[in-house]
Amino acid sequence: MDARLRTLGGALAAVAAAAILTLPASGEENCANDFRSGKLYFAQKVYDKAVTYFESAVALCPEKAEYRARYGIALAQYASERMIGEYAGAVGQEALLAEIMDTFAKAGAEFDSSLAVDPKDKSNKKFTNENRQHFWVDHYNRGLKFAKEGKFDSADLEFRVARLIDPKEPRAYQQGAVALINADRKSEAAELVRQGLAVDPAHPNLNKLLESIYVDAARGLIDEADRITRETPFGTVSQAGADSARVAREFLQKVLERRPDDPGLHFDMGLAFLTEGGALSRGDTGDSIAVAAQDRFRQAAASFAKAASLAPPDGDTRDTHLNSLFNEIQAYLNAGDLDDAKRVVGDYLSLAPTDPAIWQFLAQVLAKKGDQEGTVMALVVSKSIAGQAVPVEDAKSMAIKEEKDTSVEMGDPDAVYTYQEGESGNQINSWLWYGKKTAVAFKLGLKVGQYSW
Repeated sequence: MDARLRTLGGALAAVAAAAILTLPASGEENCANDFRSGKLYFAQKVYDKAVTYFESAVALCPEKAEYRARYGIALAQYASERMIGEYAGAVGQEALLAEIMDTFAKAGAEFDSSLAVDPKDKSNKKFTNENRQHFWVDHYNRGLKFAKEGKFDSADLEFRVARLIDPKEPRAYQQGAVALINADRKSEAAELVRQGLAVDPAHPNLNKLLESIYVDAARGLIDEADRITRETPFGTVSQAGADSARVAREFLQKVLERRPDDPGLHFDMGLAFLTEGGALSRGDTGDSIAVAAQDRFRQAAASFAKAASLAPPDGDTRDTHLNSLFNEIQAYLNAGDLDDAKRVVGDYLSLAPTDPAIWQFLAQVLAKKGDQEGTVMALVVSKSIAGQAVPVEDAKSMAIKEEKDTSVEMGDPDAVYTYQEGESGNQINSWLWYGKKTAVAFKLGLKVGQYSW
């Protein structure tokens, strides 16, 4: 009896064990139920509850690729509805916006996870990519629409969403950067382009856009450096101006590494060096030129020479060639390299002998070399070409002034020297002298008010 009972008990235990093994696991059953509930709420457009149930299903069964795809779809749909209905591009709702953006980021992550669960599942891959593309296109097109309407901040927002949904699609980086540029957020645009190039290093439009951003930023910094320098009193180095010009050079160098044979880039680099040298030499009040400033002027001359060599003096590049030579002369004059300046003046004169400005440059060079007669001749020719009468006495006083380098000197508070920039932007058009330095003019029988160019 006991033996039979023991045998029967063992048999019953075996049956019970077998039954237990055939029952579905409670977690799997629960995740299936949550998944069905999520689909039901999604169909009813109750997206917040759909998100809750899909999230639970994924937590219980993370290996289910479809569950993750559906969860990503629900997240993207829920965030889209909230963005359009509650945010709608308005400002001042930072907390809500951050929450919405976090939801989009989770959606993108779930799309990635769905594809990663079983990369060989073609059906799931097609399903996931099609739905991801749907949301990406929707927000990308909304961004284009806002940009067309001039609503660049809203456009930026939509392109951000597109990048969260699919961070491997480069077009959203490109258009997002354009929107930021138009919104005058250029530093953000540059960073965004760099992110896009990390996704697709060879993308032609992104590369061109980054170059454009760098060049535009550099030109803005050069203008800023020039303004700061002009506002800095004589006798004081314009360090802020020099720093601004230096950063401009760094931007330009990034582009030159990509386009080393672009004459326009070398010209801009010359301007950056020239401006930086001017800022550093602002504190020079005597005959000496600071070593750092002189170095920048010489590098400016080299950059302008390179630009001229890459732009032939005929056809569409003639203006670039002549402008490069013109600024090269200015750089050499500033550096005190008179022989080099005279050489380039000769190159310019051979191409444009009727330009009055180049004759003024020649006058400066000859005066600094002590050639008074040549200086007078050059000034007379310059003014004659321009259709202006030139009193010889004025030309002589100019020659003597340049020869003796009667610039503002430390310790001579009565001396005042200013220049007036002409339309050409070159520092050659007007010299006004008052105080003790007018003695030169008085010796020639002139009055103070007559001594001006």
